Amino acid sequence: MGKTNFLQPVAFATCSYLKRRPGARKAMVLRALSSWGDLLDLPFAEKIFLDDRSPDLGALRLLASTHLLEKFTRVEYCSVAHPAHCNFGYVGAVQLAVSPYILHLDDDVSVTGSQQECAQWIDLAIRVMEEDPKIMGFNLLHLDPSFHGPDFLPDRPYREELGLYHPKKYFGNAVSIIRRELLCRLSYEELLRRGANQRGGWENEVSNSPAEFVVANKKTPFEVENTSYFYSATSEISTPGRLAHELRVKLRRLRGRG
Repeated sequence: MGKTNFLQPVAFATCSYLKRRPGARKAMVLRALSSWGDLLDLPFAEKIFLDDRSPDLGALRLLASTHLLEKFTRVEYCSVAHPAHCNFGYVGAVQLAVSPYILHLDDDVSVTGSQQECAQWIDLAIRVMEEDPKIMGFNLLHLDPSFHGPDFLPDRPYREELGLYHPKKYFGNAVSIIRRELLCRLSYEELLRRGANQRGGWENEVSNSPAEFVVANKKTPFEVENTSYFYSATSEISTPGRLAHELRVKLRRLRGRG
């Protein structure tokens, strides 16, 4: 690429939790992690992987099977007991970074574009936040309106010439770059004090205003399989729940075509 640095130091931080029994989620995570090779070769200041208490080191074992383990500069297993909730893994991983900006990918996110495309999107996010101190985070996930629902989708224009908008309601952190100081709004220690009484997803709670966040209204090189909704790391969805979700997705697609 001929590229040595991002505009500012950026950490890459991710977490993973895998249940003991094998299944569709493990296969999905393996597919996603296997697509990260070129991304991890970008000049991140830190590359952090946290296994969030998987039984038998399941996430670390899966990572090792992809031959990507050596690409990370810090690999840890969480030793702090906590209830099952996505907040703990996410914040537990990103809080380990010291860089001013932190890129996070959920463990079921696939990189579908080139290394150069990834670098361009990361630089765009950093440039936007460097130029506008009010912007606290940039959602890099490719959003499917029929799947992700309205709250995270583009709404009010931010910089239309770049295809950038504020989200309708919430900041999504599945693939995102945040300022490190955003962690001060809801710390890991506070999450641990709450225990099982989590009031919602971390990104929802720190989204004081949609005007503080940016989302792209175009395709990005980061995607999730629609079935990721059914194979959450920390929850089980019943068959009726799956059918209801599939129905909602189909209805949104039909409305979009209309």
